[in-house]
Amino acid sequence: MESIIAMSQEEQARLGLLYVLIFFGFVVGIAVFISKKVAPKVNARQRRNQIEAAMHRQEYDRRVTEDVADEWGYDPRHHRRR
Repeated sequence: MESIIAMSQEEQARLGLLYVLIFFGFVVGIAVFISKKVAPKVNARQRRNQIEAAMHRQEYDRRVTEDVADEWGYDPRHHRRR
């Protein structure tokens, strides 16, 4: 003979809360795992772009400096660094 085990509303609420906590814990765990895998790559790409932008700015500044030096007739051989 089968016996039916009934749960009270309080027990059902506790079981539901447990299921919700497990579900959200699983979702948060997956999010943390993915972020730990992806974050270093994103940071490396961002740093690479920063370095590349700095190099482009330096090259642009060098060209502008050369243009200004040509306009003013500046010759670096006639000036010593102090």
